[in-house]
Amino acid sequence: MSGNVKGVEWYYAACLEKTMKKTVLRLEKVKKHYRMGTTVVKALDGVSVEVTSGESVAVMGPSGSGKSTLLHILGCLDRPTSGDMFLDGMKVSDLGEDELAAVRNKKIGFVFQFFFLVPTLTVLENVELPMMFAGADAETQKERAIELLKRVGLGDRLHHKPSELSGGQRQRVAIARALANHPAILLADEPTGNLDSKSGSEILGVFDELNEEGMTLITVTHDASLVSHANRVLHIKDGRIEKEERAHTKKKKEQ
Repeated sequence: MSGNVKGVEWYYAACLEKTMKKTVLRLEKVKKHYRMGTTVVKALDGVSVEVTSGESVAVMGPSGSGKSTLLHILGCLDRPTSGDMFLDGMKVSDLGEDELAAVRNKKIGFVFQFFFLVPTLTVLENVELPMMFAGADAETQKERAIELLKRVGLGDRLHHKPSELSGGQRQRVAIARALANHPAILLADEPTGNLDSKSGSEILGVFDELNEEGMTLITVTHDASLVSHANRVLHIKDGRIEKEERAHTKKKKEQ
């Protein structure tokens, strides 16, 4: 009897989890074509994909396959040539530049391979920057930046410049900056590509923690080790999603 009860409890828990998940990003037949002289480059060629809240999705493919273009479209950094994109149910592919920038700044955080920190600003000032653009007051900016830098283990580096940090530390600053405006979605483009294996492993540990707390992650990578940290892997080739894999088990952070 107890086994049946447990089975029923598991079933309803699974149903509840499924109903709580919602689609946060959706592409419908998205194309991105560039013209180079007389040649048309099909960076994306009819991509349709959905990402639900709390997923960790890895996008893999050879150089020139379209994976970075896909990330830029998902992050509202670029517009599709045709097709539609929806963010939290809102069609964003037709928004004006100012509206798109506002949506991007509020809902999405970005982490890039080369950090893109402002070299003349301190670590603290770099993390405050997105909040300043969002109109937060100075006290809120400072408190939130300090909180995030402590979170990524850099509470003792607040007033250092990026040039005084290691590559792994700079990427931690970039993660803190990406989280500044409480985004629901974090997009990362080769986040471990410029790091040694130890630093890369530490960054993936931070990503795992964020995902376990409910943040949606989408990561473009060449790093096969990152696949074990994802719930789903999209393989892209010649601007199309060639295949999709779902992980049976996601790698857990070592205790």
